[in-house]
Amino acid sequence: QDEKIGSVDGDVLSFTVEDLDENQSYAFSIMAVDGNGNSSEESPSLNVTTEAAVSSFSDVKGHWAEGAIEQATLLGIFNGYADGTFKPDNGLTRAQAASVFVRALQLPAANVAVPFDDIGDYSEATQADIQTAFANGLVKGDNGNFKPTENVTRAQLALMVWRVAASELGGDMPASNTFTSPTDMGDYDVETIQAIATMSGLGVISLEDGAFHPTEPATRAFAASLLTKLLSLTNQ
Repeated sequence: QDEKIGSVDGDVLSFTVEDLDENQSYAFSIMAVDGNGNSSEESPSLNVTTEAAVSSFSDVKGHWAEGAIEQATLLGIFNGYADGTFKPDNGLTRAQAASVFVRALQLPAANVAVPFDDIGDYSEATQADIQTAFANGLVKGDNGNFKPTENVTRAQLALMVWRVAASELGGDMPASNTFTSPTDMGDYDVETIQAIATMSGLGVISLEDGAFHPTEPATRAFAASLLTKLLSLTNQ
């Protein structure tokens, strides 16, 4: 039977320990200190050993975005495939992008008509996500078509992410002109260049020798990384 060693008045607090390594032993202890700086004679302690991390998917172990993929999956933003894979390096289609944004932002379903003639073969759930994304200004069409199978580029996805972040941050958004623009943005518009420069400066995206590769397809891994960092940025 445990022995009671004392009692204190006040709030009961909890503390979460993060960033522990797998297969490692850790010792934790609690010490009480009063207003005069006197420490408690008894300090309860606990030794724990972490387990090896088990990936939810067979193809993400050791991937650069493994942590973001696992987090995005736990948050319900992304789903894997029936064969147990995530396919992190596959391109993200416009239809998939609409769905993950709706799930990431937890947007309520919007019952509005969409002017798209090319989404009828998709599931009702995917059509509803596209409808909701359209109603919230996240996606647009082109001459009555949504082009759901087209891959989203890295620049397109980054701009979508930053528009959401800027809306959430409001007056707390840093001045974009304080950050260095990527070296390979070419003829992109000012909004896109400033968005990517700002996110690079904030550590939301990484550049390779100063380059962003804006025209390359946005992979599922890249999207998971951006969206989880977006949620971290806007929830501070």
